[in-house]
Amino acid sequence: MNQKRQWAFQLSVPNIVLLVSALAINILGKWVSGCFSLPFWLDTVGTIFAAGILGPFAGVLVGGISGCLNAAFASVTAIYAVTGICVGLVVGYFYQEDALDLFQILCSGAIVAISAVLVTTPVNIIYYSGYTQNLWGDALIDMMLQGGNSRLFSYVLGEALVDIPDKVISVFFAAGAEKVWCRFYPAGKKGAVNDEK
Repeated sequence: MNQKRQWAFQLSVPNIVLLVSALAINILGKWVSGCFSLPFWLDTVGTIFAAGILGPFAGVLVGGISGCLNAAFASVTAIYAVTGICVGLVVGYFYQEDALDLFQILCSGAIVAISAVLVTTPVNIIYYSGYTQNLWGDALIDMMLQGGNSRLFSYVLGEALVDIPDKVISVFFAAGAEKVWCRFYPAGKKGAVNDEK
């Protein structure tokens, strides 16, 4: 796959609709997660969806913008947009066009989750004393610290408890959204790139 195909996409009406839909999916996912105190975020489904179809630049746009918008509506720092950007890069760069079987979805989810944990844990440490800002992740951190475990190990494990199931579920949802999108817009499958230029 050439470099242009991986990074560029046409600014067409269907692609703009896809990007706006992806942003809405991320914001809705974060809102649902917060309302029900879920043990995961659901705020990268749209990022994975956009990056899987349009490539890493679209994923970076959706991940970064939705991270900033989520910060505006929640009591978290906008620096978490870095996690969305990382997810967009990883999915957009490594995603294979035929990667919709169960094994590849699980592998993609694991790779995205590990990347997110590596990026988010330092942000948690700098801004929130290592805590995840998620009820479930924070409870695990407290339990690990009370058990005498090291702070870094506890912080990483707390973030992993949230990020691993979150990213695997998000990849499943995004793969489903991609199948629906490509049924209505068959040319959209990584095909939004202007190969003529």
